[in-house]
Amino acid sequence: MTRSLGTIFYIVAFGILLPPLCGESGAQPLSVLRDSGQHTLETFDVGAGEMLSLETLAVQFGLELGEDTGSLTQTVTANSQTVILTADRPFASVNGQLVSLGTPPTIYEGAWFVPLTFLSDALAPIYHERLELRQTSRLVLVGDVSVPVISGRYRQRGQSGQLSLEISPNVTHFITEEPGRIFIGFDSNAIELTRPPQARGEIITDITVNQSPPGLFLEFGPSYASYNITRHSIANNSSQLAIEFLAALPRIVNDPSASELPSANSSSSTFRDDLPSFENSQAIRTIVIDAGHGGLDEGARGTNGTLEKDVTLNVARLLTDILERRLGVRVIQTRTNDTVVELDRRAAIANNNNGDLFISLHVNSSVSPETAGAEVFYLSIDEYGPEAQEIATRERPFLPVSGGGTRDIDMILWEMAQARYLDQSALFAQFVEQELRRRVPMSSRAIQEAPFRVLVGANMPAVLIEMGFISNPDQEEDFLSESFQASIVAALVESVVKFQDQIGSLPIINTLSDETTTNPQ
Repeated sequence: MTRSLGTIFYIVAFGILLPPLCGESGAQPLSVLRDSGQHTLETFDVGAGEMLSLETLAVQFGLELGEDTGSLTQTVTANSQTVILTADRPFASVNGQLVSLGTPPTIYEGAWFVPLTFLSDALAPIYHERLELRQTSRLVLVGDVSVPVISGRYRQRGQSGQLSLEISPNVTHFITEEPGRIFIGFDSNAIELTRPPQARGEIITDITVNQSPPGLFLEFGPSYASYNITRHSIANNSSQLAIEFLAALPRIVNDPSASELPSANSSSSTFRDDLPSFENSQAIRTIVIDAGHGGLDEGARGTNGTLEKDVTLNVARLLTDILERRLGVRVIQTRTNDTVVELDRRAAIANNNNGDLFISLHVNSSVSPETAGAEVFYLSIDEYGPEAQEIATRERPFLPVSGGGTRDIDMILWEMAQARYLDQSALFAQFVEQELRRRVPMSSRAIQEAPFRVLVGANMPAVLIEMGFISNPDQEEDFLSESFQASIVAALVESVVKFQDQIGSLPIINTLSDETTTNPQ
């Protein structure tokens, strides 16, 4: 409603009549929150700024007013205590102490108007209940009401999105699932959102604030699959709520274009149309795919927040899908979601499922943002020098990285279970390096022998693949690309096929004797 100078009318507010005003009403009224309910306080542009009607405040807060027209002063009494206002003076006397109001009270057509700061600086000290003005959020809190301040942030991180909420003071939360969305509610009278989170991407498409009941609605996008939530206390009676939303696995293989994969170094990076079936294979029947890191162990982190654990899990899912559907092999994943899997448990998963081939997926990191390229590691103890042997025996072992330095990826010494498969691991590593080179950028040290591994005692041919450097901004972007991930998968599938073709001629040491035998075709 607009109130213009010269327009003569009266309004009814809280049962009293107000005289005509000059200027226009404020853009948004204040919301007064009490345990008994919510009311509004209309604001007005009078004189120097946004003002409140003193007569309305008297009705709303039970104040006694006493005006001395001769001296242009107004006495406000609450709880037997007084505030003395003087028209056009930016000060107030609160129980005899001078307080600055910033903007002076003013009189228009016989009615007193006071600035918003009157509530917090003059009335609050003498009021019988807690009285708090939150001017930014247009709230006035009266009594024992709970209105936590919440700062939110939503980030898209690879194949997941994360909503972080910092809540002060700490209050209980609850989550309600509805079709197409979830509601994060808080056990409070209202919430004050100081930094609204902005949805982006196709996992969460919209985030809206709700005050009855107080909380946030999050609308699911087409890529949404699931969520998990964690909460921990922080300083000053505050808490932090982190909700991770996981994307559904992209069905790249269902896209006709998935068989025409992009290549970094060659125009040919396609799956062969005549990929053989391994269903009756005597050599490779079970392949174990190990997605590095997981859960609290995030692995390496890119400059834009992409996490190694997310990249490895997504590629592992894609690789599993294609190996099962295109080759007919049994595939075991050491983890299928964002959880911590201990090293000993990963070894048990691989060995207890009688794996015939083990592939561990990682992404690398370097202090230099320019370092890039995939690398393939396999075991060779005898030919490795004393420096690497010393690295491998440290209490916290480290992996050498391109460009110098080392990177801690929780690798430990290969035990003698792997010794029977050194030749096969080396051959498979060569195939992996060749196929990767046809499709993605490679490091200058593309294939390396190393005296460490991610699993203890893997009783099968095994390689570790660093798919690139997440510390390189361009490669970090590649890791979020479906075409890049598909290129990695295509290289690994073709490597498995080539390895299967050759494995029958490789000698291995029989576990029950020292005789050298040959795998049957």
